Amino acid sequence: MRTLIILALVGFVTCLHAEVISGKVVRIADGDTVTILAEGNQQVTVRLADIDAPEKGQAFGNAARQALADAVFLKNIQVDVVKIDKYGRSVGYVVADGNDVNQMLVRDGHAWVYRQYVTRKSYLQDEEAARNRRAGLWKDTNPKAPWEFRRGGKDSPSTLHSDESGNVVKRSTGTGEAQTEIAEKMFSHVPANVYGGPGPSTSVGGGYQGGGGTIHTGPRGGRYTITSGGNKSYIPK
Repeated sequence: MRTLIILALVGFVTCLHAEVISGKVVRIADGDTVTILAEGNQQVTVRLADIDAPEKGQAFGNAARQALADAVFLKNIQVDVVKIDKYGRSVGYVVADGNDVNQMLVRDGHAWVYRQYVTRKSYLQDEEAARNRRAGLWKDTNPKAPWEFRRGGKDSPSTLHSDESGNVVKRSTGTGEAQTEIAEKMFSHVPANVYGGPGPSTSVGGGYQGGGGTIHTGPRGGRYTITSGGNKSYIPK
């Protein structure tokens, strides 16, 4: 009898969770989590089921968040809730403008299929198609699954990432290369000789090696050149 009662309670709770809720999306937390304003102005956090988008601190995380925002932000959506997770979020399948948003994110390369929890196995085919097209995060030669990233492991040596605006850009492979790339962008409009551009080195003041740039004189008589980073490099007297 006790076992029957427990099973009945489990079934009742499951039925409560298997519901459809609707509301306007008022917040995008990341690439797979939104907040909706449901009936009675109740805020409900919704975690998209079966998928896992890159984290905000991970390559393509911002792009995934932007893709979800483009699909649902300030729109009325329906959520087929399958369960309430341990964080109190409603986990479910989101429909906006008649489209399966969970599937769309996977299809367009903005999310992985969450293999540990996946129910809609057809999403695996969508992921494979996105991978073959090198869509979204699959442009990266060595993408890391979000669940691995959350375990604290160092992110893969990606050559691509998304900036704060969600644009996909190339990441330099080394610190020196990154600094050079930034400097080139900052000073590309300035003649090379002004900021220590290519030129023969000059011996000044007992062994000081200049960068071949123009030597400037300050208001107190000090002489200096400008480095490629835009800083003053004073010449010893």
